Amino acid sequence: MDDWNSDLSPEELLFRAAKCSEDHRIVDIRRQAEMPVPIPKDANLNLIRIEMLNLGAEYVWLDVLCLRQRGRSRKDLREEEWELDVPTIGHVYRVAKRVVYYFNGMGRPFGFCTGNLERQPCWLNGSWMLQGISTNRAIGGITDGTSSSSARPTDQEDYRAENKLGRLRRELECFDNLGSCHSNVFEALVQMQDLVSQIPVDRVAGLVFLLESNTILAYYETQSVEDDWTALVNTMYKVYRAQLLLAYPYPRGGAMKWRPTWKQVMTGKLPSIGRDSYICEDLRWDEKTGADTYHGYLIHSGLVRGLATEDPEGGLRGGELMSETGKERALRFKSSPHICTVREQRTRGKLEKVSVFEIPDEDESQRPNNMRIASRSQTTLI
Repeated sequence: MDDWNSDLSPEELLFRAAKCSEDHRIVDIRRQAEMPVPIPKDANLNLIRIEMLNLGAEYVWLDVLCLRQRGRSRKDLREEEWELDVPTIGHVYRVAKRVVYYFNGMGRPFGFCTGNLERQPCWLNGSWMLQGISTNRAIGGITDGTSSSSARPTDQEDYRAENKLGRLRRELECFDNLGSCHSNVFEALVQMQDLVSQIPVDRVAGLVFLLESNTILAYYETQSVEDDWTALVNTMYKVYRAQLLLAYPYPRGGAMKWRPTWKQVMTGKLPSIGRDSYICEDLRWDEKTGADTYHGYLIHSGLVRGLATEDPEGGLRGGELMSETGKERALRFKSSPHICTVREQRTRGKLEKVSVFEIPDEDESQRPNNMRIASRSQTTLI
């Protein structure tokens, strides 16, 4: 904590209160006598203020005080405020210099005896967790002699508590790459698969800032989750869109075949993109026309063979791609196990996704240029 500055701006330090138990959500603190705020009945804002001062903070942003909570009065006001409050709250976590997490309830001592970290639901398994993760974080409520229980711990209890605390910190470290230049769309989606929410659209909204949407997507909790996902795919970072096109193996039915549905990405197995196989092509969405345009390498023609033979272990099928002249050595690749043929269908200059294939050998991946069957192109997808 020695590197904390004492002159942080209001956006630069905030803390979250993990709402793991309904039992302590009793006390109402009213803003302008009309906004009840649930906090643990034994929490003391003055003590919280002292802890934040000890951490070097001058200004603090508290989510539970700044966001009107569900299940309280004035639902009409909450729904109106959340249209913009929810889409913008993720930005606060991204620009914060430090985020402090209270896992046992706001202002309460940190400990494992309450079982809050194992309860369902808990902040660690909730859909809003991903957007609240910060690499510059601290765990609130840790005090000498209270890490394992409210009573004085024995050496054995202290040892177990320290092990659990270390495991918790390592668990949080698993999320550090999300939203960074080293991450990809599937890393975020596979994490969201394991998280829960009472409102289905919360899971989509929790990904908006991680997937770098280029616009503020209004939040409506009654909206279709597939409509929300479509809006996010339209506006997410163009490279993440290209990853969905080039790495997700299954087309969808109906229009926009290249895009997986929300059900597909939440219930099916997702591909893994290695850090060394970064997809740098991009896929852009035109808001006026609704067209998806791919900018990257495209194989214009070739002959495919070998895909009729299934892998005996049910893995990817091995195939070869040859130039139409047959003069070049065939290009070896792997394709999805459920596809026995690969075809390219052009309709009025548009390209339809049928499946994907990968070239596992790095040297082989450079050969489409040498075979003169690939070049950088721009094409519209259907």
